[in-house]
Amino acid sequence: MAVHERKKKKTSCPKCGLYAFLLTIYLGVLLQYWAVHQYLTVSTATSWESITSTPLEAALNSEGSFSRPLPTRPEIVDDLHCPAANATRHCKLGDLGLPGPVYLWSMVAADSYNMLEHFLQHYIEVGVPVENMRFLLHATNDASRQRSLAVFAKHGINLDRNVNVTQVTFSSNAKRDFFNQHIASLPSNAWLTYPDLDEFFHYPCPPLVESLFGPPGLICVGGSLRDRLPHLSSPIGRVVPGPTIESQFPTCHKVRLNKESSIVHGQKYKNLLFPVQSISPDSGQLWKARTLTAHSLAYYKYPYMDASRVETSRPFCSTFGSIDHYAWSEGQLELAAKKLSVYTVSGNQGNGRVYEQILSLVTRNGNSTGPWYFKKEAAERITKERICCPIPAA
Repeated sequence: MAVHERKKKKTSCPKCGLYAFLLTIYLGVLLQYWAVHQYLTVSTATSWESITSTPLEAALNSEGSFSRPLPTRPEIVDDLHCPAANATRHCKLGDLGLPGPVYLWSMVAADSYNMLEHFLQHYIEVGVPVENMRFLLHATNDASRQRSLAVFAKHGINLDRNVNVTQVTFSSNAKRDFFNQHIASLPSNAWLTYPDLDEFFHYPCPPLVESLFGPPGLICVGGSLRDRLPHLSSPIGRVVPGPTIESQFPTCHKVRLNKESSIVHGQKYKNLLFPVQSISPDSGQLWKARTLTAHSLAYYKYPYMDASRVETSRPFCSTFGSIDHYAWSEGQLELAAKKLSVYTVSGNQGNGRVYEQILSLVTRNGNSTGPWYFKKEAAERITKERICCPIPAA
């Protein structure tokens, strides 16, 4: 019996119970703190993207993704917009204090005349002067050409001076060459915005800050694509003149990212607004802009002393806006199918890949002329990637 008592005394810990009790209290306090923090995060506007003090910080938080149920608050009006607390996020071009005029250039498929209606309304509203808009209209039949020209004329676009009509076979290289010709024709103090027809840019509010990369002193605006989608369980219809295009495509989703695991593996970054030339503030060196692709901009040191060793600089803009991307209408899917065919015939599998991925997410139920639908598994993946839609400039 004595031996048993000595073993029990040797292995006992009189203070262990106290330590366990104190540890339990400590963990309980931490858990309560975490719960309060989570409640405050969900129940205030900080559960959405924050508007921070610098444009770069705002860019880093610009995805606006939500992973928990949205709080029910008065400022959340509908599916179209972020909270009203963030309504100052985007501005009109006239508010930016740019040192030169803004020009717009875009290549337009003539069959997309209803999209063109919304496109012109948007860019006129954000402040691009109609006299500074230039378009390359790709028309393969007279009926669609006439309808598009009528839309241009309705919005005050000079058809003789501001619209060029072409029937050349579409290619990214042809589009790039036409655009660079336009850059070369602009005044030295011009700024340029270069959206595709299904891209509606939203420009940030001041201040605009110097680019992280690129020529010294360069100021430009970049942004990322947010795909706007119709109701995922309904047939994918054509864009119509009314109601607003936002209400026809009410939700935003992260569909394309530059990584293999994304739904569509494609470049989401674009240059929204940039000067056609930039002068380094210290050396006075002149750099001139040229586009390499629809998503890639370069500045060339001027004058070009040696064509074989032209010095270039590719900027990444530190000030960020947003892009509403309306790529998921019946008309845009048909256009994607045409582009895929062009790239397949030309052997350009790289450029065709993104269109192949887009078309893999939809089906016509075996009928090549019937309505498009999202495939069930695609709709489920897209639903999980829903994000906050941009707030247009007031």
